[in-house]
Amino acid sequence: MRTVLHCVLWTKAAALSASTNAPLKQAIDLVHRKHDAETARASQPFQTWWADGAAPAVIALPVDATPYAYPADSTDVPELFSEAPCCAVTAAPFFSADECAFLVEEAERKNGWVPQEFRYARDVVQQCEDIPEVRRWLETACRDSLFPLLQRTFPDVVGDGAAARDALRIFDSKILRYDSSKGESHLGAHRDGTLLTCVIALNALDDYEGGGTFMEPLAETVRYDVGRVCVHAGEVRHGGAAVTKGCRYALVVFVDSALVFEPARALANAADAQRLRGDLDTASKLYDHAIAAGLRNELAWCGKGQVALEKGQFAEAAACYASAVDITPTHAVAWTNLGVALAKVGAPGDVPVLKDAAQAFQTAAALDEREPAPLNNLGLLLGDFNIHDAARDAFQEAISRADGVPAQARADLYTNLGCAQVELEDYSAALDAFSSAVEADSSHQGANTNVLAMRSWLASSAAA
Repeated sequence: MRTVLHCVLWTKAAALSASTNAPLKQAIDLVHRKHDAETARASQPFQTWWADGAAPAVIALPVDATPYAYPADSTDVPELFSEAPCCAVTAAPFFSADECAFLVEEAERKNGWVPQEFRYARDVVQQCEDIPEVRRWLETACRDSLFPLLQRTFPDVVGDGAAARDALRIFDSKILRYDSSKGESHLGAHRDGTLLTCVIALNALDDYEGGGTFMEPLAETVRYDVGRVCVHAGEVRHGGAAVTKGCRYALVVFVDSALVFEPARALANAADAQRLRGDLDTASKLYDHAIAAGLRNELAWCGKGQVALEKGQFAEAAACYASAVDITPTHAVAWTNLGVALAKVGAPGDVPVLKDAAQAFQTAAALDEREPAPLNNLGLLLGDFNIHDAARDAFQEAISRADGVPAQARADLYTNLGCAQVELEDYSAALDAFSSAVEADSSHQGANTNVLAMRSWLASSAAA
């Protein structure tokens, strides 16, 4: 039993546009009403605004923020942020070390850590709204500090005055933990589905090696010490750089505004929601609307490709993912899924298409050196070509990247390696691989079956 690993996309974002197309206009009107309802004060889990009439027009900030400008040749600048920096980091601690230590202590006391649901994520998180003391702290911090920082850093986006600042809303907020000793080391490059993102460093740089926020347009990882804050547009591709030693904590706040409506981003987000609910036809139409509304990044094409994969429309999926990587050539997940789609289109004997699939997997593996899925899929494809030694090497490299992946996925990798070893007639190595699969996931039926079969075969061979 061999297993293909797909990279499913959950993130979403888009840019501002308009259209006179009637179905598109109807869809935009619908998501606009949804935006207004979701950003209304009555629907908010966090109260981050001042009492009526109490908000000062300007809130003085204790420190300045250092902007990081987009490179002059950058082509991936969100439309609303054309005059804004790629990101900005406070020049000194925005919050005290004691405050940050308190937030970490509350999170560890709650101990509700769960893995992120994204394929590219290896960190664990807790929702801030589930930790009462953190929630109360965050409401005050947003009202008094974080939202004024966003307004100062992105004035053309947030707007001027108390009303614009009080229109900012917490869409979601989490405490993240990157613990290298547990394989919880990194978060791959992605886009957030919100207007703005704030990241607060909760422990000192001396506590860990590596880490920081990777900003793809800068081709740079920005590292910042305890209490400092990094802010950026949600749509900018970014990630959590790998922590190679020690443990990093961060608090991330995803922010929208009741006064800022981006049709294309809203349509893409709505499409993602429908896809996750299983309504693939509605999702596909909404992705089309997002593209027609002026979405300039790759995410609607990725979502549309995922819908096509789930519906078994592999040629359509390949076309969508080809469009995605044409827009964003660094998108490793899109390259992996392009390879999956091409492998299905090319099977069983279209060699040129299958070679394109192999190239897509190799590109994905080179772009994200910590993700096992493209190498696993490359190994499966090489096995279909009867190139079993190269398949074995691909599976071994995939396993070397598997720290922090779910137990079943690790067992799948070892099982696939064992099958390659069988094809190479290295039966002892095959038994070791199948045994490692069982060790990774004792409930893995294929691995258990293969262990018993291999032990029986080796015993009978020895007896003969």
